[in-house]
Amino acid sequence: MNLGDQLAFYLVPADTADGVADARRITLHGTTDAADGLRLIGRTLYVANPQGVAEIKLSWSLTAGQVLGTTQPGAALPSAAKAFVCRLCVVDANFGENFSYVGDPAAEFKVTAIPLP
Repeated sequence: MNLGDQLAFYLVPADTADGVADARRITLHGTTDAADGLRLIGRTLYVANPQGVAEIKLSWSLTAGQVLGTTQPGAALPSAAKAFVCRLCVVDANFGENFSYVGDPAAEFKVTAIPLP
């Protein structure tokens, strides 16, 4: 969620008996400009965004995090991310010049991989 110039992440419990959950804001130390694909592995949150893939180390309670840095996976517009064995596979959204590929079933999408620590 983008609150003005500040990006915010929230922890929402997945297992609720009555279907109602209280979201808790994650206090973020450091910055990341945007968030598209999110992948949580242990206590590390990987955030795919137009600048690359940000790595955020979360506290034990998952309510605070430190941005460790951003890796450029070789995609023009990193979007979705999925862990596979010891790599994080990142999909290039590939909208094309002036969004010419949006809705085009023939458009190709590149997947790149970066090693996980």
